[in-house]
Amino acid sequence: MPARAGERAHETGDFRCDKCGMKVHVAKNREIPSCIRCGNDAYSERMNEPSHLKSSRSTGRRPGDRP
Repeated sequence: MPARAGERAHETGDFRCDKCGMKVHVAKNREIPSCIRCGNDAYSERMNEPSHLKSSRSTGRRPGDRP
């Protein structure tokens, strides 16, 4: 899901500017800023989220759960 400057990040991750490709890292619940390179306010979806979040989503388990 695309994101816009001024919205709050639902999860920690990186957003890539739709206009110039600049990557910005935003922590969960922080406001997404305008691109610091070109001022654009539209970003592609969040990527490169912390690995422990990816693994818990893909396996349905939380860190520390036994197989």
